[in-house]
Parts: sequence; structure tokens; C-alpha cells
Amino acid sequence: MCVLCNQLWIEDHWSEVASEEQPDAVDGVIALEVHVQRRGQRLRDRGERARLVGVVLGAYAITLQDWEGSSYILRDPKGNSAVVHDLATVWEEAEKMTGRTLDPLDPDFLASLAERAAMRSNR
Repeated sequence: MCVLCNQLWIEDHWSEVASEEQPDAVDGVIALEVHVQRRGQRLRDRGERARLVGVVLGAYAITLQDWEGSSYILRDPKGNSAVVHDLATVWEEAEKMTGRTLDPLDPDFLASLAERAAMRSNR
């Protein structure tokens, strides 16, 4: 399946839904005007999540980019890239790119994040 067709059949992951969003009708009917009204806030929330996850992944020299509000693109310094559909898959793909298990509670990792945060606040 090509990337475009794959994108057409993806449902929103729970991590992509804002807490104030109201579900669609019980019968599964999607109220298009409600989705249009929520789109701007959904994209802003998604962009902020992508930015925060990108800061974390930066400690592993991996970048994260939002792709048209529907997927994310991960890239490593070697030029490898992967398209992922939700934040749950991002960590898994990042582990594949680095070839190791990424432990968010690793003391060296936390020290790296603290160092990067200190450098940003000194700018």
C-alpha cells in the first residue's frame, strides 16, 4: 500500500484527541462542521505535542516533524526516515533507528535533557 492510500484509512489515535473534544454521534455519523471547527485547535495541540516529543528525541539526535496534521516524520543524522501515524509509534520507530532500547528514565538521558534545557534558558 502506498503512503497516500495508507493515510486515507487511519483513524485518530487516542493521544491525538483533545480532552475537550466531543465524540461523534453514537450511530457513527461524523458531523463535518464540528470537525472543521475543531481542526485549528487540533492542529495547534498536535504541533505542541510534536515540539515536545522533538525536544526529547533530540537527545538521541532524532528529529520529529508533523506531516500535514496526519502523520509524523522521524529522521536521524544518517539520513534515515520513517513515517509514523501517531505518538505511540514514534518511540518504537526511534528505537529501530537508534538500534537500542530508549529508556526515558535513564539517568544519562535525563541529564542530557536537563543540560539542553539549561542551554536553551541561557540564550
